[in-house]
Amino acid sequence: MANTLVTLKHSTINSGNPIQIACTSVKVGFNKKNVKKPNANYDQYPAEVITSGRENPKYFLENAKIDVKDLSYDNFLKLINLENDESDPLVLNVMYNGKYLVDSLSSTKDIPVIVDGSINAVFSTMTSKDAYMPSVTIPLVEVGL
Repeated sequence: MANTLVTLKHSTINSGNPIQIACTSVKVGFNKKNVKKPNANYDQYPAEVITSGRENPKYFLENAKIDVKDLSYDNFLKLINLENDESDPLVLNVMYNGKYLVDSLSSTKDIPVIVDGSINAVFSTMTSKDAYMPSVTIPLVEVGL
């Protein structure tokens, strides 16, 4: 991701300074909640679809390199063990091509998130002449909406 800066910040990690993350991509996933009601009177439109809301967006920091930039294994473990605290949230910032990704309400570039789901970090037991680096995909979910 050329020209992209990804950081996570929390007051209890890295002395409150942003942790720069070296990752190959940032994926953002949205899930709208739709309700489908059968419409027995029309063959052309068999169901009426009504939007009833959406889930909080999910962010995936893919192939985040451990021990590159500020993401040490120790900082990685601290991120995983954080509890959701709305008064002191974990904050995600993603800058790409001079622009910031904003939260789902388009109100701030400081996106409050919490680590979500299952995480598997991969550490090779073999030496490699290709300079193997351990990596992980960090799943985050936006909170506080």
